[in-house]
Amino acid sequence: NIDPAAYAVCGAAGFVSGVSRISVAITVIMLEMSSDLKLLMPIMLTTGIAKFIGDCLTEPYFEMVLHMRHVPFVEPEPSLTFQQLRCYQVMQRPVICLPVEAKVMDVLRVLSDTTHNGFPVVESMDVQRLHGIITRGHLQFILDNIEEFLSSTEDVTSITELRNHYLATHTVLLSGQQIVDAVDPMNLGRTIDLHRWMSRAPVTVH
Repeated sequence: NIDPAAYAVCGAAGFVSGVSRISVAITVIMLEMSSDLKLLMPIMLTTGIAKFIGDCLTEPYFEMVLHMRHVPFVEPEPSLTFQQLRCYQVMQRPVICLPVEAKVMDVLRVLSDTTHNGFPVVESMDVQRLHGIITRGHLQFILDNIEEFLSSTEDVTSITELRNHYLATHTVLLSGQQIVDAVDPMNLGRTIDLHRWMSRAPVTVH
């Protein structure tokens, strides 16, 4: 006798396992839903085969979502290039930092004097306790819309757009002089709260 319910349970388990690449948890959940131990082996085979075929064809669905949303994440294993890379090859002393409460003129000076793509954000220039990191693209976007970022309200289009990490990697970077020319001299002495816009979980090396 053909049991349509059994085929439905195994099919659902295989679909979810192929998409999420989770096999053991899906097997337990589907077995509890069906309350039929006879389906244990079919569900295990279905989820295992679905996961194997999915791994051979594509990345897991949730990793695709991370890529589409441009969310940075560290791969389980470093590539050959990163295995051969040393910290001194990508770092510089002294470290160019920005305080959490940074003046517009200080941000301009850092952007015009360096070509770095990211800047550590510290408590202050005297107490250099790391709070996060902010990218050059984000700083440039803030300066381009400085009036909105200095306003008291957060309900503005530019601030909403800045929260998308896409800007950090796809902003057309300007030269130092272009950035300076775009800022009103009246705003040079004003202060920006970088704590609201920085990444609070930077990758650190100990």
